[in-house]
Amino acid sequence: EVTRVQGAPVLAWSIEAGDEPGQRKLSVKFNQPQKDTFALQVQTQTTLGAFPLAADTMKIAPAGATRFGGYVRIVNDGAVRLEVLESRGLSQISPEQLPQTQATQSLMPPSAGQVFAYRFSGSDFDLRVQADNIIPELSVSEVLSYQLGDTELVIEGEFELEISEEPIRELTLRVPARFVVAALAASNLADHTLAPGDNPDEATLKLVYSQPVSGRQVLQLRLERNVSFDQPTWVLPRVEVLKTKATRGHVGISSAAGFRLTPDATEGLTEIATAFFPKKVANIQAAFRLNDPTWAATLRIERLPQSIQADVFHLFSVGEAIAYGSSVMNFVISGAPVQKFRVELSGEYYNVEFTGRDILNYSKVDGGYEVQLHTPVAGDYTLLATYERPFKPLGETLTFVGARPQDAQTEQGYTIVISTYQFQVEPANVSPGLLKVEPGEVPAAYRLFFDAPILAAYRYTARPFNLALALKPLAQADTLQQVVDRAALTTRISEEGQVLTTARYFVKNKGQSNLRVEVPADSELWQATVDGKSVVPVKDGNASLLSLPQTTDPNTVFAIELQLASKSRNSAQLKLQAPAVMAPVMLTEWDLQPDENRRLVFRGGTLTPTTNAGDVSGFAGLRGFLGRGDNALALLSSLVLFLVGALTWRWAAGDKTRRWSARHWLGGLVGLVAVTCGGIMLADLTLNAGQIHLTLPNALRFVAPVQESGSVLEVEVVNHATEFGFLWLSWRAWPAVVGLLAGLVVLVAGPGGLRRAGLAIGWTGLLWTALRWPNGAGAFLGLLMAFLVVQFILPSLIRLCRVPRKQPDGDGNDGGDAAVPATTAGATVAGLILAGLLGGAADLKATAQAAQQQQQQPAVPPIVLPTPRDPGMADSVLQSATVEKEFVTVRATVRWRAKDGDILPLLYAPGVLTGIELPEGVRQFQTATRQGSVQNLIASVAGEYEIAFT
Repeated sequence: EVTRVQGAPVLAWSIEAGDEPGQRKLSVKFNQPQKDTFALQVQTQTTLGAFPLAADTMKIAPAGATRFGGYVRIVNDGAVRLEVLESRGLSQISPEQLPQTQATQSLMPPSAGQVFAYRFSGSDFDLRVQADNIIPELSVSEVLSYQLGDTELVIEGEFELEISEEPIRELTLRVPARFVVAALAASNLADHTLAPGDNPDEATLKLVYSQPVSGRQVLQLRLERNVSFDQPTWVLPRVEVLKTKATRGHVGISSAAGFRLTPDATEGLTEIATAFFPKKVANIQAAFRLNDPTWAATLRIERLPQSIQADVFHLFSVGEAIAYGSSVMNFVISGAPVQKFRVELSGEYYNVEFTGRDILNYSKVDGGYEVQLHTPVAGDYTLLATYERPFKPLGETLTFVGARPQDAQTEQGYTIVISTYQFQVEPANVSPGLLKVEPGEVPAAYRLFFDAPILAAYRYTARPFNLALALKPLAQADTLQQVVDRAALTTRISEEGQVLTTARYFVKNKGQSNLRVEVPADSELWQATVDGKSVVPVKDGNASLLSLPQTTDPNTVFAIELQLASKSRNSAQLKLQAPAVMAPVMLTEWDLQPDENRRLVFRGGTLTPTTNAGDVSGFAGLRGFLGRGDNALALLSSLVLFLVGALTWRWAAGDKTRRWSARHWLGGLVGLVAVTCGGIMLADLTLNAGQIHLTLPNALRFVAPVQESGSVLEVEVVNHATEFGFLWLSWRAWPAVVGLLAGLVVLVAGPGGLRRAGLAIGWTGLLWTALRWPNGAGAFLGLLMAFLVVQFILPSLIRLCRVPRKQPDGDGNDGGDAAVPATTAGATVAGLILAGLLGGAADLKATAQAAQQQQQQPAVPPIVLPTPRDPGMADSVLQSATVEKEFVTVRATVRWRAKDGDILPLLYAPGVLTGIELPEGVRQFQTATRQGSVQNLIASVAGEYEIAFT
């Protein structure tokens, strides 16, 4: 059927019968004769039957044309799939090669999906095509969440649609009946309708899009139903998208508090852990993965028992003849949720109010109140109850049990009674189960609720309990009319004993016309100012009255300044007194300042100075010096090096050592290196310590806390020069005097115990004096270095130099004995230094006496024999000495070639023979000389003997 003929030359057109059966002729009349080129557009349409079907395309050929050729384009419009069955007399070409004009482009439908193009060169051609409908393919990935509440059922679904093959304009979902659509969200959604389905338990939700949609589409759906579910099982209603190719997804089930859901029967579902559910859902109890769109699930429902725990804080604020109370009830609800709370409250309370989340109303019932909630609550919930109770102004016994939650299985908490007024609180009826707590034991979280003083505080762990307190207001006293916030006094003391004091008072006044001040009797008030303006003091007996400006604000601070002068009879020792103010003083600061090159020393008084008395002795300097950096480690290292050097030299000078041997060379070189390094380190420490210069503070500072009205502050100080006096230095140097006297004893006394005790006392006195001397740390280290060199290093060096070239003489004396007294004295001095540092001079004397007693040995009574022959000589003597504390133990072996009757002197005093091994033919006897006793050997038979003794 021809529907339209268009063109510029067209005047009219008509359809006529054709020359052959089945053909028709289109006759077009032009508005004028045409030549050259012109264009006509003919539009036709053909009615088709039900798809699929095959049809021949319309063919139009001009009659009487000399040459006829052109192009054929076949396109689909909408969800139609085309297939070319026959194309006779046509050549297929690419659609891009088809000549395009504006007219041909306008004929192209926008939704064309298939395009076929052919070229022909005559009217003898046929084109047959087959058409069929295109069905869209839907793939759905859905996440369904089922929620069971006390009064409602909720289904939330999120559908991800994948539309292919052909766009869609409508989408149909099967949903459960008796549910309403609470929320629906989708892109390009125009409208939706909910209609009953074929099944009474099902409904159909139809979505209409504003335009065809394809590809990935997201649909969010929420269905709700208000019902109180009381069935033991719950068959999950299925929500599914109809006419889908594939469906997959997840199903999650959650419930309100108080329910337990367990799967009873499932079909087409695979249970998974709730943690793997792709969507976060509160209180989720079961999760499944679905693979079949016709899935089914049945859940068993159990109601959990209800459990309520309460932590309550009762706060009572006592005012004038009224007590305000509040109870903060913190509930922990597990199991079934709570719709209402029942609170027990005594009938003596008025103006009761409840505050909390989702409170619908509250009403008074028997025994208390009932609080209704909009929706049931579970978990944590806080309820506040406020009330008040009047009482007699002169005092009354009140109960402080507060509000009691009746539904709570367990209850604990605190009861705090506070007040800004002064009350005398006496327990009237207190249960033994209540624990009284101190204000500092109240939890910090509860301290935020109040800032008033605490009258009483109790803690309870269970109900019921009794708490009745008798409150009696205390008598009120008048407030202070005048107070001194701060007093600052500065006193300057001259060398001649003249005293000038400047006192500044910062006063708060309420209704008083003057400030009463009592000046010390030996002082004269030179000047008085109030806020920088001079005032004339008025004498009233011993006091002076200072006029104050009047103001209505009691917090106004007045600055009052007084200048006082006095002269002490004794310029070296002064007794100072501050002015007495007839008003309480909150804080007093008093500074005493001397003249230049003078120092004030505190001797006594009603105050204690805050300035440090100071310590400039060598003890303080050495303590501070060793506490800085690595000085202590350096001192210890130098002492260890000195010890290593001395011991190495003694090892190198042993009995079997010969001069210039390997042992002699090695020991001497190692000892020299150790002593040199130790000396350099100790000398460096001495120089650094000598640079420490400590000074004593010249001024004094006193701080006094709150002072009562009329309090008198007085101190006694000594005013002397900053240089140290002769008597002070003499007191510091008395240990050195003792040491010098001990040195004189050393010079007079011969070798022995008295000499060693004198050396010990002398060195100890010098070292102790250096520590007592001002800034004596450097001198102490220098004397310590001299002591180590003289008493340890030099004796060891001398012994090293006396090592013989050949075998030592028969007496075995190779210089080792010379080091014994020095070593003994050195050890004694070291002990005495430690005793002097810890105990003082008394321990020093006791240690010296002990050193003398240790050197004294008992003498063996001599045995007098007839005069023998001349003494003989031993062939060789091998001996080794060991020093232990104050004793030297010598082990010796003597080789003696003797004749009959020969005598060999063996040991001279003060040596004591402790053991001897005598061979046959030799006897031992003792003789007495002026120098002491002598141990001898006499041979009764000629021969060679080897005698070992100690």
